[in-house]
Amino acid sequence: MIYKTIALITNINKEKAVKKTSELIKWLEKRNIKVKLAQEDVPELKCDNLACERTDLLTDTDLIITLGGDGTVLRAVRLLNGKRIKILAVDFGKFGFLQEVAEKDLYNDLENVLEGKHHIEERSLLELNLNDKKHLALNDFVISHDGFRIMHLKTYINGTFFYEYAADGLAIANPTGASAYSLSAGGPFVNPRAKVNILTPINPHSLMSRSIVLDSEDVLDLKVASINGNFIITGDGIDIHHGEPVDIQIKGSEEKVLLVKLRPYDYFGFLRKKLGILCGVNGAD
Repeated sequence: MIYKTIALITNINKEKAVKKTSELIKWLEKRNIKVKLAQEDVPELKCDNLACERTDLLTDTDLIITLGGDGTVLRAVRLLNGKRIKILAVDFGKFGFLQEVAEKDLYNDLENVLEGKHHIEERSLLELNLNDKKHLALNDFVISHDGFRIMHLKTYINGTFFYEYAADGLAIANPTGASAYSLSAGGPFVNPRAKVNILTPINPHSLMSRSIVLDSEDVLDLKVASINGNFIITGDGIDIHHGEPVDIQIKGSEEKVLLVKLRPYDYFGFLRKKLGILCGVNGAD
């Protein structure tokens, strides 16, 4: 058995995920697998003896299983902060794009995973440098403000001035995050295997309203030309900065997220099914 220690990260706001986590703990322990739980999840799961702070949660851990939606996977990625531990995502969300295992298939799929019958899909991370500190995101970084007027942002690509955006902000996504904030701002769907990043203006006051597709190795520098209110930076929906304007740099990271996969890669078939759920697109062949 290749996985001897497994950490569980659960969306404790989903009753079905909490119930399934309790079942899963017993199922794993019967197979002599050490189980760890994130400290903040323990009060709801009532398993104090399995509680771990972040460092202990990741130390000597072979696999992380998330039970929730995409947000739960993003939470696991934040905890990892670049550490190379595999993630198996179990679907208890609504429209998730990262989940591999359906609730009904959980134990059959887990048997295969524990026997090594799976493959690993690497997903690229974005890296944001702010005041000499590095931040990572699996989906996106969103630049915005809390004022009443549009902001002006100067963009530089690989050191060359590109454009000064007049907009409510910018969304910078990698292929995984193309289906998140960037999509709602008018950006494209992107095959997760593409080696690109996407720059999408948010409510631009300009004819320059289209997304720009960057090579994954391009370096994007942002400087605030004018702003009303506080300057806000979020990474995967979590606040990184809220205050005075600062210069930032965003690029593709060398760090990767390792997702456990059990089925053949079929992004566009998967996308078709998701579109059918989201907006009633015809799913027929």
